[in-house]
Amino acid sequence: MYLSIIDYSWNETLDEVIVEVPLRGLPISGADIMTTSKYLKMVIKPYIFECALYGAITAEHSRVELGDNCARFVLKKTRAERWGRLTSEAMNDKKEFQKIKEEAILEFQKLENAREKKNKTQVREGEKQALNELMRIEGCERDRIAREKKDAGDRAMEELVKFHEEEQRRKQKLQLQIEEAKKVAKGMCEERRIRNVPVALGTTKEASNSTILAALLEKPCELPIRESNKISVSFTPRVFPTPERESTKREEEEWLSKQAEYRRSLMKRVVAGGEFSEQEQDPIWLRGKGDSLFRAGDYEAAVIAYTQAISLNPKLYSYPLS
Repeated sequence: MYLSIIDYSWNETLDEVIVEVPLRGLPISGADIMTTSKYLKMVIKPYIFECALYGAITAEHSRVELGDNCARFVLKKTRAERWGRLTSEAMNDKKEFQKIKEEAILEFQKLENAREKKNKTQVREGEKQALNELMRIEGCERDRIAREKKDAGDRAMEELVKFHEEEQRRKQKLQLQIEEAKKVAKGMCEERRIRNVPVALGTTKEASNSTILAALLEKPCELPIRESNKISVSFTPRVFPTPERESTKREEEEWLSKQAEYRRSLMKRVVAGGEFSEQEQDPIWLRGKGDSLFRAGDYEAAVIAYTQAISLNPKLYSYPLS
């Protein structure tokens, strides 16, 4: 149950109504306020202030100012006129007053929904504007970076062109100096020949200068174009697979002799005496000999027989299949 606040004050102008409601020393953070076109309400526990207005107001353009231990309602009238009183006669009729409160609640809900929708729209517009501003700033930054890169490239190109031009001027100047030196040297030589002064009679320095002048005036010889030709290269075959070194020549010869002795011993295991007779030079016979040695388990001698048979007739591919 709330206690009604009745010690409020009000005044009016043609356009506005001002209502001041005391807060009884209570904190304003707990105040619940509702303003509609025909109804005012403020709840600040344990007190309540409500009234049905005599005329209509524009709730969207009205405001509430909290402070100085009172709530100040500044209400904008819908029509410029004087009311003469603040409250409506409907406050004396409970049913009529209840109807006004119910209509006020519905109107307040609509106003809140419209305000919330407007706030959301404003938030979206603000986000959109912020995004557009961010994109604009990023675009400006990209343009600035592109301009700086272009300016840097232009400066580098200008410096390169300037360096190239200076290099060309330097080369031209050097060429002119060389041409001038050649002319001076040629003139000195002509003058020396006219005077018929032998070079040998001059000093060492003069002889050196004459040599330099002669080198400057000497026409470069034109060398013939080099003719193409072929170089034949032949290599001496070596049995031993590694290069011969004098430091290991004795070991190489010893190893080669051992290998030859080992091959002779293998040949003796293939044929008696180690030498192939005319019959034993037959590839078919050698293949059969290799088969018999292979079955006997003498694989090394079998390889020798197969190798000899293949060397005699390489086209018989049945040897490796034995």
